[in-house]
Amino acid sequence: MARNKSRFVCQNCGAVSAQMMGRCPNCAEWNSIVEEREQGGIGGGPKSAIAGQHGTELVCLSGKSEDASRITCGITEL
Repeated sequence: MARNKSRFVCQNCGAVSAQMMGRCPNCAEWNSIVEEREQGGIGGGPKSAIAGQHGTELVCLSGKSEDASRITCGITEL
């Protein structure tokens, strides 16, 4: 299982840091940094990648293609 990553974002200026700080190093605002969780690992990609959304179309890969030309490579296993 993938480990959840966190990043800390200043709500005042949008600066991003890897650790929690009391004061933003960019804009010097106190208590404006908030933790945000990042999705990662297997299945952590964008949710818009799900088939059927945003014009994505599924294609059947049945393995039958009479129209495809064959290339001989000299290897008997292939």
